[in-house]
Amino acid sequence: MHLKVKYPNDGWWFFTPTYASPHEAMRNVLWEELKTIALTMNDPWLVAGDFNDIAGVDEKRGGAMASSIKCNIFRDRINACRLIDIGAIGVKFTWRGPLYHGGQRIYERL
Repeated sequence: MHLKVKYPNDGWWFFTPTYASPHEAMRNVLWEELKTIALTMNDPWLVAGDFNDIAGVDEKRGGAMASSIKCNIFRDRINACRLIDIGAIGVKFTWRGPLYHGGQRIYERL
């Protein structure tokens, strides 16, 4: 979905709500589509949602160590689409996994 939005007395801007698959191959398809849109985008553009990825190892707690390589790939994809991570306000982690042995849980900022 890709929306063109107009506010009174303001210019046009675009909004692309996003849910990225937890499967890497499907995320690749999403990012190729976003890159195609980015190549023709000349107006303000907001891409928001759940990318099922983290931009830094500090955005994960618990479980196996976050992969800095995967974080770099995610940041490279953001940059390739000429997007800017504007951050978020609120809780540090937006996703939590199920309880594992010993009552441990994985938390991530997705």
